Amino acid sequence: MLDLSCNQINKLPDNIGNLKSLTRLDLRSNKLQALPQSIGNLSQLTYLNASNNFLTAEGLPPSIGSLTNLKTLNLGLNKLNSLPPTFAGLHALQVLKLFYNHFVVLPEFLKGLSSLTKLDIKGNPLKDQEVTEESEDKVILVHESLLCKKCRKKCGGLCIEEETGGEIIEEAEMRTYPGLMVPNSVAKLSQDQWRIRKR
Repeated sequence: MLDLSCNQINKLPDNIGNLKSLTRLDLRSNKLQALPQSIGNLSQLTYLNASNNFLTAEGLPPSIGSLTNLKTLNLGLNKLNSLPPTFAGLHALQVLKLFYNHFVVLPEFLKGLSSLTKLDIKGNPLKDQEVTEESEDKVILVHESLLCKKCRKKCGGLCIEEETGGEIIEEAEMRTYPGLMVPNSVAKLSQDQWRIRKR
């Protein structure tokens, strides 16, 4: 597990692809606009969280499609409006989170991901034929460690679901979630003032 979350990182080194045995990579809540092509070399990766960054479609390398062991991919809270066609090669993918991006239509190849069981598309400006209100409401899948100000502001009063346990946590509980440090009243209302306390 390599946890680089909440570190103001704006670029990853190309040699990150040398970590051939890495199985989990957490890049959430940084300032990344792109992922390096070498990320496709992480052949053992099963979990990748790059949510709450500044990723665009151009910043997603086609090599991600080489991550054939990837089971969970979180790209929520970015600036994506499309995905590379190579994503069709992610046959082991079970959970794909695209919440709060800029998708107007969903890529057709998503229908071919036979292992996919959860697709989170909440908060995208999708055309009416792309998603119904009922189906959209079924996919609120925000990880507990995403409880930063930006997420709370965007998700409002919605429920969140822990990625590993499937337990639903109501908004009222979230306000007193253990380990969440709240900024003082004069701090800027940005996610940089929110941190998960190390236990």
